[in-house]
Amino acid sequence: MWRLAIIDDEPLVISGIQAMLKRINLDIIPCGSASNGIDGYDLLLETKPDIIITDIYMPQMDGMSMIESVIEYLPNSVFVVISGYQLSLIHISEPT
Repeated sequence: MWRLAIIDDEPLVISGIQAMLKRINLDIIPCGSASNGIDGYDLLLETKPDIIITDIYMPQMDGMSMIESVIEYLPNSVFVVISGYQLSLIHISEPT
């Protein structure tokens, strides 16, 4: 069994991932979720999951900073980074 933690500031994303994992019936045990990087950091150190799904842009601590802070304590864990952040496209004209 794999232990999974989900860190995302969107409750709908967390519940959607949890529902999807139940539907496909993988050998995964949820060990918790958090809605920001600081709570995520605490959750990860406490539960030591095998797989972590995390957002990048979250309040209090972003996902990349959270990963950098815990990776030395979880050397065998797999981090899956997701993001719903949309960048504005900038149109650059070619010189005439």
